[in-house]
Amino acid sequence: MLLVDSTSPTTLKQTDDTPVCFVTFGLIRECLFWAVGEEHDIEERACKAMGARQCEFKITIGG
Repeated sequence: MLLVDSTSPTTLKQTDDTPVCFVTFGLIRECLFWAVGEEHDIEERACKAMGARQCEFKITIGG
């Protein structure tokens, strides 16, 4: 599953070589755990702070 965040407030006026969306990452992880009672693998594949057009989180269900 791919979750796209094109309005990430954590990346405003930020530049970095690595993803910076730790709060969004944590919210996704905990919401999924709350909803289904299992952990899933989540990877931020693109980040606006790194120059990407949008932040993208790859979610592997049951991972």
